[in-house]
This record gives sequence, structure tokens and C-alpha cells, in this order.
Amino acid sequence: MTKSVLDFCKSVTLVGMVCFAAACSSDDSKTGIDGGNQLPDISAVSLNEINGFKDYIELYNSSDTKVSLRGAKIRRFRVNDGVEDKQTLWVGTDEVIGPKSYLCLAYEAGKENVSGFLKRDFSARKNTYIFLQDATGLEKSVFVRGQKGVGWNQVHMQKCESPEGVAYSFSKVGGEWVYAVSTPGTANGAKVGDIDQKMLPIVINEIDFENNKVELFNNSSEKFNIVGFELRWSRIKDMNEDNKTVWTTLVETNIDPYGYYVADLSEIDLKDYVQKNFRLCLRDGSTSDGHVDFTKAKYVYDEVKRGSKSTGWTTVTLSSAIAGSIVRVPDGTGEWLMVSTGSMGHTNGTPSGKTISDIDGY
Repeated sequence: MTKSVLDFCKSVTLVGMVCFAAACSSDDSKTGIDGGNQLPDISAVSLNEINGFKDYIELYNSSDTKVSLRGAKIRRFRVNDGVEDKQTLWVGTDEVIGPKSYLCLAYEAGKENVSGFLKRDFSARKNTYIFLQDATGLEKSVFVRGQKGVGWNQVHMQKCESPEGVAYSFSKVGGEWVYAVSTPGTANGAKVGDIDQKMLPIVINEIDFENNKVELFNNSSEKFNIVGFELRWSRIKDMNEDNKTVWTTLVETNIDPYGYYVADLSEIDLKDYVQKNFRLCLRDGSTSDGHVDFTKAKYVYDEVKRGSKSTGWTTVTLSSAIAGSIVRVPDGTGEWLMVSTGSMGHTNGTPSGKTISDIDGY
């Protein structure tokens, strides 16, 4: 985030927070402004603008009175170490938002864990559920993009960038969340586009370790073109992490609605890794850790893993070998099962078998 945005957020925040002792009336106790025991009523305060590119969230007070934000929180749903939880992005302390006023909460490097400052951990590109809650824990205002799917903040949207590649905000305009020009601390600008709500429907659905094949599944009612996507295998090689592209398609390749595509990974022998810790991902092209991945435009889209990274992916031999294939049941959304015989190019049906989570403590 540029320093100018942070400075501007600070200036408008101070304006929104001013409450001189002489100006605080007896009515302020009802909204918690005088610091009394009455919990603040923040019903008039709502999420108004969210910008994950410039790292700020704006609140708006639609009432004619000041509102204390003591004890209020901005939170989001996420999956952390495989478990869904609610991450707190900001906690209100002594902030007061004036009548018909805006409060801009910005991320500042080094202060993400300081009370009153905003954490940076919210994405403009993934499925998102961010909410404002009052001091009692009740949700008062919500921003949702996409669907939960395999978990909030886990899946990239089909269109990750805002219109025209500009870092537009998610803004409330006319009661509707839309793309608009960034306006931290001031009235939102005009709508420039609808927020894309479609998550990428392509998922990894089966891995055949004996025959070096990976099946992709289109979990939607529309055909989808996977041109430009890649499958990449990451590992420790010569003491370094190495991302190797093992499959890609450079021509138009459509997967039919609820259809399958089988990728032949002839460049790598998966049998060498069937008893290792591994990670298979739909993700970006970076080499930050080891995995097999399915990528386009450098974003993560799906993943499956066995074990943990530990000293590096594909470096740890696990006690239970996988004989045959692993498959998702039901297709596209279910748990990963180990089966002796896979069903490449066809529905996984209801085969029996141990789940990956049943073995090796994963």
C-alpha cells in the first residue's frame, strides 16, 4: 500500500474519531462513548469499502449521532491448518465514528498485531467472507464474494483482477457491493463494474500413481477452457526446492460441463513419490514450497496433500504406501480416498477406501 493512502486514512480517521468531553452528552452513555458499562450499539455502522490491493477497510456511520466502536471487531472466515476459524482483522478500542461519517482502517507495516490496527490478511482475489461484529459477537455487516466451496479464502475467483486491471475497491453503492474507484475515507464513487462471483470450477479429482495420470473435473454447468494452465511438480532437488512443469496445454482445450480431462504426466514417475509426503495444487507459478500444482496467471486454485512439508515436500518417507490411486468422492468436492483401481475419465462413484486423513497423522 502506498504511503499516501495510509496517511490519508489516518487523517480521515482522526476526523471521524473526534469527541471532545464538552460535546459528549448524557445520551452518549447509550452508545458507549463515555466509556460506561453500556455496550455500544453499532447498528448504524457498516462495512462500506474494502480494498485488498491497497490494504484498507472503510466503515460508514449512517446515523445522526456519534457511535463508539469499543469492542467491535472486523473478522473473516478462513481455513487455518485445515480447520475453519474466524480470524480477527481489527478490534475497536477508543475509536468513535461521527454522524454520517467514514472511518478508514489501514494496514501499517509492523503494527498488524497492535490493538486498533488492521491486519493485512484479506484477499481481493479469493472467495471471501468478511464481517463487522459488535461487542456481543453479533454480525452487523457482511461482505461476501463467491461461495464457501472447500473453505473461505481458499479458492481464487475466475476473474481475479478488477476491471481493466485497475485496483478498484469493493464498494457499497446504492446498497449493492460493486467495483468502484478507491475513495478511502470519503463517499464512494460511481459503479464501474459488477464484482465477479464465479469461482474457478476446475479441480483436481484423481491421481493415478501407477500410470502417471491426473484427472481434472469441471464442477460447473458450463464448459471451461483450460488453455494455458499447467500442472507442476515441486520437490527438493540438489538441496533446493524445484518447481517442474510436467504438463500444460497451449491450445484451446474445453472440459464439458461436469466433465473430465485426463492429463498424462509422462515427464515424471509418480511411483517414485507414492510413499512420500507430497502436495498437489492448483496454484500460482511461484516456488515458495514444493507441490504438484495446476496453474494459470500465477494463482492457486486447488490442492491435495499428504503429510506435511516438514523438511521439504517429497523428502519424507511415510509408513503407509498408497496402492493404486487417490480419488475425490463425490467428484469435485468430497474427501480424498485411496483405492486400488481408479476411474480416470469417469465418475468416482462411491468407492470404498481409507481417506488420506486416516493415515500418517494427516
